[in-house]
Amino acid sequence: MSQSRRGPRRAADTPRTGSARWDALTAGAVAWVFGRRGLTAPQWTNIEPLKRFWMVRPEPALATRLLQRTPSELAVLGVWIDAESLEGR
Repeated sequence: MSQSRRGPRRAADTPRTGSARWDALTAGAVAWVFGRRGLTAPQWTNIEPLKRFWMVRPEPALATRLLQRTPSELAVLGVWIDAESLEGR
């Protein structure tokens, strides 16, 4: 099996930003991209969810849409972001 399908081999391969929110966003986004490509996400993306949910772009008028359009890989980590924001459109 190739390294890209197994994930990183060392703890040093685990990216950390120093912010629980950004770590969760990074892990969830990477897991989402890997899933869309049919690959197994790196082990480091399996992290604890945030203690409080985070709406990356808090707009009360769009909250319902945001909750509906957040990829499950991010929602389970407590990060709410519209999938379109991750697609670079």
